[in-house]
Amino acid sequence: MTLIEFRNAIRKLGLGITSREIDQLMTRIDTNGDGRIDYYEFAAKFKDTSFDARMAARASNRMAKLKELMNLHMTSANDAFRFVSEKFENSAVSGGCDLNFDVVWKLLTLHFFSSSTSRKMGA
Repeated sequence: MTLIEFRNAIRKLGLGITSREIDQLMTRIDTNGDGRIDYYEFAAKFKDTSFDARMAARASNRMAKLKELMNLHMTSANDAFRFVSEKFENSAVSGGCDLNFDVVWKLLTLHFFSSSTSRKMGA
């Protein structure tokens, strides 16, 4: 889109923006300075990133919650090892398989998230 096309499109929107303001806006959007706005320049300036930000915040909050719960329940590496060993030996997860990261993660998340959920529900 050229400057003229951009100016005409902005004017048709009826936003009351002056020609100088449209030129300044064009300069901000036209990052490569070729006098045209291509799709990628336009999308980079007007893309809605709120979904990405919400997902990143949600993941960060969940990891912080997991860390907090781990700190509440385990005071040392020995405590963590003892906890995982006991849970692994007493669970249906063990079923003759080796203890690996996926199994540990499953045990920890089942324990922490189920215990925090039951505390919230008053159990």
